[in-house]
Amino acid sequence: AYNCQGLIVRNNLVADIRETVDPTEKNVDTFWIVDSDDLLVKNNLIHNISPHAEGTKNMQKVIYIIDCENSTILNNTVDVIDTTVAYFINQCFAYWFEYCGTVDFSNNMATRIYASGLPAPFARGVCAYYDSYVTADYTNTWDIGPGTLGVNYHSGDGGISEPGIGAIDADPNYNDPDNENHDFPLTSPAQQGDPSFVDWDDTGSASNDPMDTDTNTRSRMGAFGGPGGEYVGLLS
Repeated sequence: AYNCQGLIVRNNLVADIRETVDPTEKNVDTFWIVDSDDLLVKNNLIHNISPHAEGTKNMQKVIYIIDCENSTILNNTVDVIDTTVAYFINQCFAYWFEYCGTVDFSNNMATRIYASGLPAPFARGVCAYYDSYVTADYTNTWDIGPGTLGVNYHSGDGGISEPGIGAIDADPNYNDPDNENHDFPLTSPAQQGDPSFVDWDDTGSASNDPMDTDTNTRSRMGAFGGPGGEYVGLLS
């Protein structure tokens, strides 16, 4: 999307892209949005994006936002982004921002982001570059790597990305991720999302208390949380 002021991207399910092995480089950008101020990206589920390349480069950015002032990124789940089958320069980014100013970023998930290969392989959860400032509140970044190849938050070239209030690094214990069910049980640490609003299936009111552990008075993280979480993708 280019030059789409006030664009809303919500309730989408994108899964199972590019599992074949190709002899050339593969770059996959799942949501690529440019020059679109007042952008809202919410309640999207993106998982199992696995471009396998034997060529010179294997690179992917999942939610890729450039030059979009006043962006709000809320209740999205990015899970299993895997470029481990690659020959050279293997890179994965769950969320990437350039020239976006201050980004409203909350209740998102970036889990199981994997990279490997020869020089400069790396995996990233939330990235900010070129005058982009992202404080990830109530966000879960988990299993970004493998191992030392991964960084949950990456800042570069004049941008700042950092964990905020309620940010965690923990296994969310998805119910059935292989079948697009990325909701999680009441015992999941990802239930402790933003307390300023509640989920579509909650019975209480927002507590606005970060220390309140009642799951009915705060939203859970990820694509199934928030007021619009009931209608993610093909699931209700």
